[in-house]
Amino acid sequence: MNNAVTPTIPQKIETWKGRLADLSKRNRLLYFKKDKPPTVEISNLESISILFKALTGEEPRPLPVNKLETTQRGADRTKFIKKLRKEANSVLKEKGVNSLFVAIGTLTWNVAQKSKELIISPILLIPVELRKTPKKEEYTLYPTEEEVSLNPVLVQKLSADFGITLSEIERQKNLGYEELLNGVREVVVSRSHWKVENTAYISLFQTTKAAMIDDIERLEQNEEIIATHPILQALAGDWTAYQSNIPQTIKARQLDEQVDPESVFQVLEADSSQQEVIEAAKAGLSFVVQGPPGTGKSQTIVNMIAELMGAQKRVLLVSEKETALEVVFNRLKDCRLEDTCLNLHHRGTTNKKDFYEHLNKTASQLSQRKESQEQSSLFHELRRYRRTLHDHLVRLHQKHPPLNKSAFELYGELLRLKQAKIPILNFTLSNIKEWSDLRLLDAEKLLRELSVFLPFFRKKQTTIWTRSQLKNFPFEVRSEFSEGVENLRQGIQRAERTRVRLGELLGGETSSTLTQLEALYSAVAHAVAVPQVLGGWLRGTDVSALQQWFSDPKWEWDLIQTIHLEAKYYSNKLLNLDLPALLKRYRKYKTIFRFFRPAYWLARKNILKFRKVKGRVSDKELISDLEKAVPLQELRNGLRDPAHPARLVFKPFFSTDQPDLDGIRLSLDWLIDLRKYDLDTEKVAAAISSLDCCRELERLRDELETTQKQIEAGFDFLLNYFPQEFIASLKTKSLEEVGEFLKTAENELDLFEDWLDYQNLIEQIEALGAGAFLSKLRESEISPESWDSVLEKGVYENWLNYIHSNSSELRNFRSHHHEQVVRKFSKLDCRQYEVATERLRQLHAGRC
Repeated sequence: MNNAVTPTIPQKIETWKGRLADLSKRNRLLYFKKDKPPTVEISNLESISILFKALTGEEPRPLPVNKLETTQRGADRTKFIKKLRKEANSVLKEKGVNSLFVAIGTLTWNVAQKSKELIISPILLIPVELRKTPKKEEYTLYPTEEEVSLNPVLVQKLSADFGITLSEIERQKNLGYEELLNGVREVVVSRSHWKVENTAYISLFQTTKAAMIDDIERLEQNEEIIATHPILQALAGDWTAYQSNIPQTIKARQLDEQVDPESVFQVLEADSSQQEVIEAAKAGLSFVVQGPPGTGKSQTIVNMIAELMGAQKRVLLVSEKETALEVVFNRLKDCRLEDTCLNLHHRGTTNKKDFYEHLNKTASQLSQRKESQEQSSLFHELRRYRRTLHDHLVRLHQKHPPLNKSAFELYGELLRLKQAKIPILNFTLSNIKEWSDLRLLDAEKLLRELSVFLPFFRKKQTTIWTRSQLKNFPFEVRSEFSEGVENLRQGIQRAERTRVRLGELLGGETSSTLTQLEALYSAVAHAVAVPQVLGGWLRGTDVSALQQWFSDPKWEWDLIQTIHLEAKYYSNKLLNLDLPALLKRYRKYKTIFRFFRPAYWLARKNILKFRKVKGRVSDKELISDLEKAVPLQELRNGLRDPAHPARLVFKPFFSTDQPDLDGIRLSLDWLIDLRKYDLDTEKVAAAISSLDCCRELERLRDELETTQKQIEAGFDFLLNYFPQEFIASLKTKSLEEVGEFLKTAENELDLFEDWLDYQNLIEQIEALGAGAFLSKLRESEISPESWDSVLEKGVYENWLNYIHSNSSELRNFRSHHHEQVVRKFSKLDCRQYEVATERLRQLHAGRC
């Protein structure tokens, strides 16, 4: 090739040829396996010779299969033949190509890289057809009009990989199959392990792309085309030349604005997508149109031909299938344009004489064709009505961001939902301008997830965890909760055991709440802290009488003074003297001569030796002190009297000369405070009188204090999961109720996780702006299966209301007036097809 051809193009051509040939192991033309059903093997050389002569002779003839010797016999052969015929007919029907062949001769060969892997490929391919005798399981081989040829894939493989050419052998058409196979043997004789065998098989092969490979090989011989053709260059990766020549095309939405009705030569109806293709063809664009049957491809081809004819161009229409050509020709014939076509597959063109007569007749008819009438008014009306409809269409189809739907699409969606009998739910979306298609999809997805929690949503199911302030509940938090609950439960159980035992020891009402437990602790602590108390005091003694006796003002004052005096000035031993006699004698010493009397000094000495405070003391002070001490001595002596009432009542506190007033007061206060607690005094008296019971009470008191702290810590722990108000109310419940709460809380942990998921979904949906929708939906009885569709319907209705509020044209639309315009335009449009046909016929006549 010359320097103008880039290396990439030849490489691409080789790649195309390889792909068309399919040199992989899937291709039976290269990798043939005779034992793969439904292949039928001819078993002897005589049958092969008969078969070859019958199918390739000067006058090919049918050959019954039962005339051949095959490896398969009887029912097995019939089964294989039947399957071959069925599959071949299926391929012919679907692809329009024959895939049934008689393969004569096989080449066994290998590649150098895999010398031990032998490959078997058929050599000569004879296209055939299998026909069945009516009402019998008998089959006959018929030759077809297709040419007998060497295996095209094998020919290419040998040429590309080994430089072996079989084309000379193929040109010798009159060779028998043995001579042909011998020719192949001579070509490959130098190859080790290669051999040619005289075999024959009836089997299926795909050769549909062989002709394309031939065309590509012819293309390789024309370097000028390869070097300059922009499409070939683009396919090879160089888009420069192709892109620089791409014509501008008209899009579907631009048709009404850019295509004048007078320039249109379409003779059949065409929608906007078909018209877009037609305009692309008019502009000279190279393209591929794909579509399933019934989508209007043939109709579009007819319109493309008509438009190109109107542009004074000639059109060549080719197809692998004659049926496709007939469809297009018949449509043109229905439009009275058959004389513009030359159908080379038509019977009328196969005979030269008939062909010339047909041309002369057509030319005569064209010369007599009259000129068509002026149609400017038609096109004027078409433009006017089309503009009216176009303007309405623009507004109707204008997409509104962020939903990216037009009013037309919204009407269609609402109609679809109405036909699907989606329930009506009236609600307003205040943020409708923020509702995009993506937001709607997100909301619908959330609603589908929300439907799983229908009992929560309908308020038919709840959980104590609804009071929790937690927003998430990961595994670590769940583990911590279970551990904390177990600690609190153990505290309650310990408190229960302690409470029961204390009830046995002290009696009283059973404490059931935390507050009562605290009161029980105070009662036990009070009982344990018992001072010296007479047992009788607990068994029916009138505490008020004791209290009254003890609180006698005079008696209490005298005692206080005594204590004050004795503690401040004198030793208690002073009261052991004969104070009245001493006072009487000391009063006699009034004159100055007393200082000269030894008795005076002796009396003074006896008094002062009991005085605590040292220093000078006058006789007057001593007399005053004695005067105070005498009644105190009398009171003390009275208290020392075993018959004294106070000693009888407070006997244990009179173990010394001075009564234990603090002890009496402490005991009385303890006894009074004991009445505050709901305890059995008999049991209390019994308990505090036993050393073992006192020790047990101390232990139970400590246990109760520990469990109180444990329970308080548990309630504090629960504050991490529930609000303070709820925990405060829980503290007022009985411990049994608290235990039940803990049990329920643990049992509903999975339910709590569901509740959190439910709440999260609700928050997400409300954040999207669908709170009003949720409220209305909760009040309704709409099934969850319809929730997403109900929301979709409501969003579309809200959007449509918004669009109407901003477009008076759509809001004031009147269908009857619009229908009149449409009907008028439709009539003009149909008339345009007739006018286009007449214009084309006139143009064709003018060219002849």
